[in-house]
Amino acid sequence: MLGDYNTNNFDTQLDFENFIEDYPNISATTLPLATLKAEYFIREGKIDDAIRLFKKGIKANPYIGASEARLSEIYFTKKLDRDSAIFYAEKAYYNRPLNAKHFLVYLKSLAVRNEIDLLNESIKNNFRLLQKENLQDRYLPITMLYYLSAIYQYRLKNKSKYDSIAKDALKLFPKHQGIKLAANFIIYGKDSVQKALNLDQKAEKFLENNNYKESFKFYSQSTSYWPNHQYSLQKAGVTAYLSENFTKAIFYLEKLLEIDSPTDGITELYLYRSYKNLNDSLNACKYYDKLVKIKPNLINKKVEKCF
Repeated sequence: MLGDYNTNNFDTQLDFENFIEDYPNISATTLPLATLKAEYFIREGKIDDAIRLFKKGIKANPYIGASEARLSEIYFTKKLDRDSAIFYAEKAYYNRPLNAKHFLVYLKSLAVRNEIDLLNESIKNNFRLLQKENLQDRYLPITMLYYLSAIYQYRLKNKSKYDSIAKDALKLFPKHQGIKLAANFIIYGKDSVQKALNLDQKAEKFLENNNYKESFKFYSQSTSYWPNHQYSLQKAGVTAYLSENFTKAIFYLEKLLEIDSPTDGITELYLYRSYKNLNDSLNACKYYDKLVKIKPNLINKKVEKCF
């Protein structure tokens, strides 16, 4: 049962209904046995039995918040009892504020009450607690992702403020894909980001068939919906070059370098070649020299030279 709990998979066929959760009433990990048993009742759709067991789990161990967090989720999604959901969310969070699940249900409880100020303060408090415990590498990204998801609904009420928060999140966690999407949902809107991703998929199909002009058309359209998407900007620049539209290639690739510093050398390679085709020796040499430093294997020095 502990194994099922750790993997969040309660499909194991157990005689859970006859499992006695009273002697003893907690596991070796301090998780109440009633709380473990309750998860199997949820799987069977026996929500009232699960609620009874989670409440029994609180009595067995009122200090860890695991039962409270699950009760909050049930009242939010199954019973649609907002007051109870909020009550147990707060209990779970104040028991263990650094638990990601507890933080998530607490944010949800603030969001349904439109407690925007408390919502914003919660992220600051959570960051302070995480840094105090030196847990930032493991938990800070999760905390930020949950926070960004919670404030999405308020983004239009104070656009400049939440855009600024989203941009700070992108700077703090540039490699986290979940944060990247959540932050850009706030900045550009979920529909715009999704349109951009759909256009990228269309562009990719044309690129696979070496139809560079059509591919460039869709990548360039994608950047109009999601202007700071590094992938689309680079692809738009490369396909523009392959379409022999060197001016457009420079436009998109230079724009990419304004917001990002890619390390693959592709941006510098096609900027060098684009400027060279336009007989701009100064800028061609500028990117040739950069390329020699960061990715010299991308150029054939016997053929490609700096004028």
